[in-house]
Amino acid sequence: MKVRIIYTWKELAEYIKTSFKSFLTGLCRIAWITALLAINTAVNAYKFIVWAIRQRPCTAVLGTFIFMAAVNTFSYCSMKTRLTTAEWQRDKAVMQRDSIHEATSETAEFSRIR
Repeated sequence: MKVRIIYTWKELAEYIKTSFKSFLTGLCRIAWITALLAINTAVNAYKFIVWAIRQRPCTAVLGTFIFMAAVNTFSYCSMKTRLTTAEWQRDKAVMQRDSIHEATSETAEFSRIR
């Protein structure tokens, strides 16, 4: 494979222009494919839900309740994790502040550091 060296500014500008066009084309294709995928998924999900309700209404209602319970459980676990993390970070900051205050305090009667 022979490597071609760009000699002039005009060739360099043409190379950059072509590369930029290819990059934009790729981004447009990614956006278009993502949009098509989202639309196709939504349409097929709608068709499946309509089919499930017509064929097995009791199973569809039960499935809806199970799905709602799963979403609520996931939401609760996510919220609890964030809350626990925030509490842990707050307690750690308070302990560090207290340690610094205790280390620099002249009137402390009892110190873990001294």
